Amino acid sequence: MSDRPLTNKQLAFCREYVKDSNGTQAAIRAGYSKAGAVSRGSELLTFRKVREEIGRIIAKIQVKVGWSVETAMEMLIETRQRAIFNNQPAAEVSCVVSINRMFGMDKDAGVDKVDKPKLSETEQARLNIIANNLLRKEA
Repeated sequence: MSDRPLTNKQLAFCREYVKDSNGTQAAIRAGYSKAGAVSRGSELLTFRKVREEIGRIIAKIQVKVGWSVETAMEMLIETRQRAIFNNQPAAEVSCVVSINRMFGMDKDAGVDKVDKPKLSETEQARLNIIANNLLRKEA
């Protein structure tokens, strides 16, 4: 992709992609043909400017709702603890899968995904402290 600005359709794809991280469905909702949506969605996600725009949209949403990696991790760990206490193994597994995704350890991390912003060493250390503290409470 050149240095040209994103087209209106590409911008629409970015806005749609943040809703469910599904490139195919985002392409369809953005107005691309259903027949080529799988390949078009994947192709769009290879464009640096598209990934940057998606990152900008996600960052705006996080600021607007006061959401952070730390907040999400705390909520997931607390939810996992409640699931264990209430003997809900499916809910516990769901939390573990979500935590794994936060750390990029899900099995499909390279498929149809946007480059996630990297945590700084300080943010990573804070996240580890929060996780360890919450896991100690569980024990």
